[in-house]
Amino acid sequence: MKNKEELWEDYSDLVKKERWNKVIELLYTISSLEPKNHLVYLRMGDAYQKTGQKEMAVSSYHKAAAILYKEGFKDKTLALYKMILKIDTDDSVSLKRLDEILKEQETLRPATISALGKPMEEIEPVEEPFTSESGAIGELSLFSGMSAEELSELKGKLIPLSFQSEDRIVEEGDSGDSLFIIKKGIAKVITHIGGKEIGLATLSDGDIFGEVAFLTGRPRTASVIASTDIEVFEIGRADLEELTGKYPRISEILQGFYESRVQETVQRVKAELRP
Repeated sequence: MKNKEELWEDYSDLVKKERWNKVIELLYTISSLEPKNHLVYLRMGDAYQKTGQKEMAVSSYHKAAAILYKEGFKDKTLALYKMILKIDTDDSVSLKRLDEILKEQETLRPATISALGKPMEEIEPVEEPFTSESGAIGELSLFSGMSAEELSELKGKLIPLSFQSEDRIVEEGDSGDSLFIIKKGIAKVITHIGGKEIGLATLSDGDIFGEVAFLTGRPRTASVIASTDIEVFEIGRADLEELTGKYPRISEILQGFYESRVQETVQRVKAELRP
């Protein structure tokens, strides 16, 4: 009998070969060794989706969500229920659990949400636009504490991009693992559930987006569309991983952004789907 490490190596090999039925079989074996590992059921759900077995995918994701909730990862649990609703918009269990968890957290909304983008109806003009100068980059919470030399190195990793109003900067469902920082301009964030477009947030100068795909390795969960002509900086996975390796605090901040954004997103989705 192979140990867990060897089985996970076999899993990686099967995924690369896209042998999804074998992946599912192997994950059931791994689940007998790691029954409380939510990643087993998360990967199982992914594999079931690859084979078109949506009901089994939803069932697997529910198992992962139950484990995450029990371990206290409520934000990740909310994100998983949102993903289930993208597969089955009428999944009553997910809708019920969303409602229950959000009621638990109504008085615990983290202050970091304000840093992730203002609600669409509350956007205000920014008097001092974010610039590409090292000092201005250092004013972002993500990069605060870095020396002038380090900021200069960071500046060399940022790719400047320009978009016109209504251009799609990132597209929901696309693969991608780069991070974006808005230099100047305004963009809106939207997602689709059950054929319905849901506005999630408005982003402006200095705001960051794209951290979900970077942290999870999953396709983009929302589209970001330019509301005005806009300038952004893009930083790719390799450069960002180098930075997070040197400065673990950056990973912690990105994780905080991700968890807070998930909570905000789920509350908006719940409000839109409420009868």
